[in-house]
Amino acid sequence: MEKHYFTFGQASGFSDRHQVVLASSPDAARELMIKYFGNAWAFQYTEGEWQESLAQGFFKRNQPMEIIIREEEA
Repeated sequence: MEKHYFTFGQASGFSDRHQVVLASSPDAARELMIKYFGNAWAFQYTEGEWQESLAQGFFKRNQPMEIIIREEEA
């Protein structure tokens, strides 16, 4: 399972938060975000992209929400 990071737009009420989803693929993570939040999120990042954004000074004030874990089908 990989960490996938999602941010929210200004009008969402979660603009100062980010959601981490543990899933096997970007598509599986996105599917779970849609299940929980519909289309009320803005961008999806891989672990590497997220770390690079943090290194560049983005999302410094963002607080994480409780991690969502994708229960994979066997």
